[in-house]
Amino acid sequence: MTEPQARVYSPNLAFTTGWFKDRKHVRHLLATVDYPVVLGVQEAKNVWLARLVGAGARAMQRTSTPAVRGSGIIVRGLRARNFRIFLGGRSAATLPRWIARCAVEIDGQWVRVFSAHPPPKRAGKAAQDRHLAQLKKRTDRAERRGKAWIVCIDANRNLHEVARHLGGRGYGDDRDRIVGVIVSHRIVVGAHGVDRYGIKNGLTDHPAPWIDILGIR
Repeated sequence: MTEPQARVYSPNLAFTTGWFKDRKHVRHLLATVDYPVVLGVQEAKNVWLARLVGAGARAMQRTSTPAVRGSGIIVRGLRARNFRIFLGGRSAATLPRWIARCAVEIDGQWVRVFSAHPPPKRAGKAAQDRHLAQLKKRTDRAERRGKAWIVCIDANRNLHEVARHLGGRGYGDDRDRIVGVIVSHRIVVGAHGVDRYGIKNGLTDHPAPWIDILGIR
């Protein structure tokens, strides 16, 4: 059986729960397996991820304002580079939504990893569409350059519809239906599932879907 190269989670930290609960949740996810882990985190606007992760993990996040803190990426056991954020869009209903991205070395290749959180339904479909258009612009660019990509997302709409829009495959929770991991067709996925530790312990109001990556085509 092929050993996984990495596990990737998409956790929404539910910003109303407090940093001490976020720390417990994040450290649980980082400790679930002994091979490398990537977390594409959403709703981190009230926390500094670097203060949550503990030794051995690297948190990447812009911290100047609550809006730019919203999405970040955490890695353990892998090299990462070129972290940046770009504006997914604005709406009257929410703070501006920024998308985090970096490159993570998996199976000897630099894979584009994104963490995104399109605005909710109350912001309107046009605002959601603008956010997804900015994301698709970057995943399409990765495709043109022959790079594999991964999107960790709370889509605020059907995950699998968003996956088809981006040209990838979605892995999520049949109950939640909006949070998950979307991968390009270059990503070889093995096991996949949903971690409910955060929900069961009152640490968040969303599950944390995950995938195991066996390799990169």
